[in-house]
Amino acid sequence: MKRLSLVAFCLTSCVLQDLGHSQETGGINPAGDTSKAAQTADAEPSDLTSQLKVAQSLFGQGDSAKAWQLLRGLYEKSPKEPGVLMGIQAVLDGYKLQGRLNVGTLEKNVVELLGQPHQTVKMPWGIRLVYGAMALDFRDGKVYEQVDLQGATEDLFNASHNIEVDLGIDPAWHAGVRQKGNGLTTAFLFPAEESIAKWTEMVTIERFVGAATGKKLDKILATAEEQIKTVDPNAKVIVAEQDESTAIFAVSYPARDGQAAKQQLVRLWIGPRDVHRLAYTHQGAIPSETEGKKWFSIIKNAELKPTGSSVSPASKESSPLNQVKKVAETIRLDLKNASQFKPTPAALEAIAATVEDKAKLEVYCEKIYKELEQGGPAASGNQTEIIVIGPKFEDLPGGYTNTRKHFKADINFFGFKYVKPGETSGMSFDGAFVVEGKWYFLPKAHRAFR
Repeated sequence: MKRLSLVAFCLTSCVLQDLGHSQETGGINPAGDTSKAAQTADAEPSDLTSQLKVAQSLFGQGDSAKAWQLLRGLYEKSPKEPGVLMGIQAVLDGYKLQGRLNVGTLEKNVVELLGQPHQTVKMPWGIRLVYGAMALDFRDGKVYEQVDLQGATEDLFNASHNIEVDLGIDPAWHAGVRQKGNGLTTAFLFPAEESIAKWTEMVTIERFVGAATGKKLDKILATAEEQIKTVDPNAKVIVAEQDESTAIFAVSYPARDGQAAKQQLVRLWIGPRDVHRLAYTHQGAIPSETEGKKWFSIIKNAELKPTGSSVSPASKESSPLNQVKKVAETIRLDLKNASQFKPTPAALEAIAATVEDKAKLEVYCEKIYKELEQGGPAASGNQTEIIVIGPKFEDLPGGYTNTRKHFKADINFFGFKYVKPGETSGMSFDGAFVVEGKWYFLPKAHRAFR
């Protein structure tokens, strides 16, 4: 199976090509048609190599389910066999490309697809289901990320710095896939209604663990361009801005082999230990000048910040992300302060799908605010950082998805979480929304329809 180099800084299109290669070949050389391979396996059922060829052939012909069942059986007999572990990884990557392991996929749906895990581990944030050496981490009963446990080090899970970028809410962006493995962490973000299975726009945020050690930016850029040309010799690369620690460059991949052209804007940072990468990818022709300027501004305004750093600077205070953080900061020490965000009847009318839904929201709003008026801190004293979630309904607790029909189609809800620096689990709230420029807060708004 092709692997991503820790220092190659492969672009998103290259990442997808690697996953596509895994999906097509199962990470092993082609093995001929299924029937011949099956005959060999029947003749020599204990021959691991022959059975791996069967699994690979099944997978190559699109029968992932049968390939998966065969690999599960082989794993139980030979749990340390590299070919078996690579086959399991290939099938999971294939399912991921089909959009069947997206962030937010329910645990029960994963178990229906993959069967019972080889191991279940309780984690601080939820549970981890392990299949071979591949793990799926769940939070609130939904997929959060996929982890390749082979060679995983502590540094893979502990970032010293993170990229902070404001993508806005038009369109609403959501994390479609998160993955860790082979010294690389990646989050794939998509606009609403798009996923890794079908997309026209994509944002990727990546961290190459340990790749910055002893390297200068010029060398990193040269390596990146070399690999771009390896992917497509006709690709064009233009460096827009560069200093000692960061660079912004554009890449244009022409259409070829039935694939659409891809336009990409990339920013690289050299951190104390890791290299960080932010990229926007657009499928099709070069975007308009207006779109180009918009994305250049987004990429340029992004920042590499130490983990647990403070909120964005004043110049970005108007962004939805930071407006939600302001709501969270206001109620952190005393929930009584939420009164200034109590929804008015007009605000509830603006989010309710029907007159009946508005009436239920009004009753619930009065009830919840009587509880908030009792006061008390929203978070413990050491939970000083704020993580914002949403506005996609699927990113919020399950009650919102189940009651989606009671809210107007264009309503966006945000949640927020108070966490200790460097952590991702903590005290959670939701129900922040904006109407005509004013922010309101209605915790667990979906409970109005229980």
